[in-house]
Amino acid sequence: MNRVRILSLAAASLAFLLVSFGSLAAQDEVAAKPEALGRYLGAWELFLTGTGDTFRSGALVLEKDGDGVAGELVWRWGSVMRLRASHVSLSDDGELHVSPRGWNAPLRLRRIGDVLEGSHDEGEGKVFHVLGTQRRVTIDASGTWDLRARKDDGELGGRLEIESLGAGRYRARGYHDGGPEVDVDAIVVRGNVLTADARIPTASGGTETRRLEVEIRGDRMVGRLRAGDDGSEDVEVVGERRREWGPPVALLSEKGLDGWQARDPRQKLGWSVESGVLTNAPPDIDIVSKARFDDFRLHLEYKVAPGGNSGVYLRGRYEVQILDDFRPGEARTSPHGNGAVYSRIPQARNVSRPAGEWQTYDITLIDRYLTVVLNGEKIVDNERLDGITGGAIDPWESHPGPLMLQGDHGKVWFRNITVSPALPSPPSREAKGKVETSSAVPLFPEDGEPGGFVVRTWNDVSVPAADGVRWTIEDGVLLGSDPRGTWLVSEREYGDFILEYEWRLDGRGNGGCGLRFPPRGDPAFDGLELQMVDPRYYPEGMKVGADELTGSLYKAVAPLAQVFRPEAWNRYRIECIGSRVRVELNDFAILDVDLDKETKPTTRHDGSPAPALRDRPRRGHIGFQELSRDGGRVRIRNARILVLGES
Repeated sequence: MNRVRILSLAAASLAFLLVSFGSLAAQDEVAAKPEALGRYLGAWELFLTGTGDTFRSGALVLEKDGDGVAGELVWRWGSVMRLRASHVSLSDDGELHVSPRGWNAPLRLRRIGDVLEGSHDEGEGKVFHVLGTQRRVTIDASGTWDLRARKDDGELGGRLEIESLGAGRYRARGYHDGGPEVDVDAIVVRGNVLTADARIPTASGGTETRRLEVEIRGDRMVGRLRAGDDGSEDVEVVGERRREWGPPVALLSEKGLDGWQARDPRQKLGWSVESGVLTNAPPDIDIVSKARFDDFRLHLEYKVAPGGNSGVYLRGRYEVQILDDFRPGEARTSPHGNGAVYSRIPQARNVSRPAGEWQTYDITLIDRYLTVVLNGEKIVDNERLDGITGGAIDPWESHPGPLMLQGDHGKVWFRNITVSPALPSPPSREAKGKVETSSAVPLFPEDGEPGGFVVRTWNDVSVPAADGVRWTIEDGVLLGSDPRGTWLVSEREYGDFILEYEWRLDGRGNGGCGLRFPPRGDPAFDGLELQMVDPRYYPEGMKVGADELTGSLYKAVAPLAQVFRPEAWNRYRIECIGSRVRVELNDFAILDVDLDKETKPTTRHDGSPAPALRDRPRRGHIGFQELSRDGGRVRIRNARILVLGES
């Protein structure tokens, strides 16, 4: 929430009129030309820095709405703010301004490649800096689906077996109840919609093609099956995926907080456990499970004090509300009521019990589809979560997350908290063929100076760094040099290999991973550099290409997706096999490059030509770069390498 200086009534009124008149004039222009906002349309995950507290998450959605623009903004805590065309404008230089009702200054954003960077002036000298990445919707369609085709004269049953081949590709087979096997091909998944062609055997020995188009909603499937060029035969299809669950994981011990931690380690944690009951000491910091979960079933029991208010954050991002809203004779529902998804999804009915009585949640979350059973009654039925809720621990929706319990609003008690993880669908071909790296060798096994590596200057690795400039390992974490401007270079050369490591940057951090570079020259242009950079590294107003951001082969190939997590640990998996370079960042495939096909000329920093990727070495050194500004350090941990094709 904004903190606003107290003004005299006359001054406040005048300021409001002036700001409103000026902003509406600009915003009316955008409303008339929504295409001007094209590069800002979509769903964005926002990460805030400079807040000085624990609330650092946000989300922005902008969509075309007829001739205008509509959307929503989640900002730190509180309810989702709905946006209309009058809340959105563009500056003369193309900067996006978002001004929800009640804000005295806009959220200012500019797009750099696939990243948003900007700030918001909160008043009283406090400015929050913002980084945004596009939200990625990933749906796993694989598994065995039991189908029912509903016709006027009854229902037909069958099943559809879908196997993932990786990279968004699938293969499938269909089966009629009591009938022949059905060939299924032309399978495409876009967003959460699957289309495929089913070739149904006919009595004459031929086949008839029917088009399947379904929406995947968690473990449910809803759509149509059509036949004929004109779609003359059109039947409704519903399906349910066969789901297996792992054994329940108990998250509470009889005594003590093993497995839990404070949301913000800088703040005192007043939570305690006695006889298997977890309770807070309000006002208290939120408490977070150390275990992280993707898809799961959750069981927990809770009770609140009179007037109590708490919440259960699923994956740390979606709050299912806990509230003392029992009112005898009333059945009022609300998106802020007990059992609702806070400010997003109201409960279907109010089945709350009085304060002081134990209540029970049974919650299922698959992808972004949620079912909530409160006190034995289903009050949210497989509803889609359209975004994070206020107070989310982070904005990155495609990643597993912890269970978080809210502790700052009032007294609350929990017991019998168990999570049953959803077991994965049958392994995909990609998973079966993926090289196992359990035998990989650690690169930095001991604290101190890294053995087997030397420190060189940032633009020519044949030149030693200045005397006394070192990279060091502390508590298992490799720290970049201070001062900046160096490469840590392996003494050994590598050909084919798989390299995995975790890395973290400070606010103006910039590093890189050098791959197969020669013993002299700049790894970015004479070998390969996989970029690691926080967009705030670049000066404001500087034009930056997508091939200069995290995940790029620097100045050569942009990543397929921007999934960098600022001021958090990120994870690279890098495969260099022959001419093929494949990279995963935070479990997303972001690069799949055949160097032999990359013939585009590249240019060095001084404007001189550099070899095309096709002409760069297939064997050389590996290393890590430190170029962070403002005293920041590159941090690397759990680095290990598996050498391929060598005895």
